[in-house]
Amino acid sequence: MESDEHVPVYVPEPKHPEYHAPSDDDIQVEDDDEDPEEDPNEEHEPEDD
Repeated sequence: MESDEHVPVYVPEPKHPEYHAPSDDDIQVEDDDEDPEEDPNEEHEPEDD
């Protein structure tokens, strides 16, 4: 199906405008919620040799 005419595409309005698809920006925001001063290694129990 080939056509040189521009056919407008109908884009329906979202039923839930409050919802937005997850994106890389959302993931970065989740990372910002973590305390940057907190050492992630502290979450693990110290290894006893």
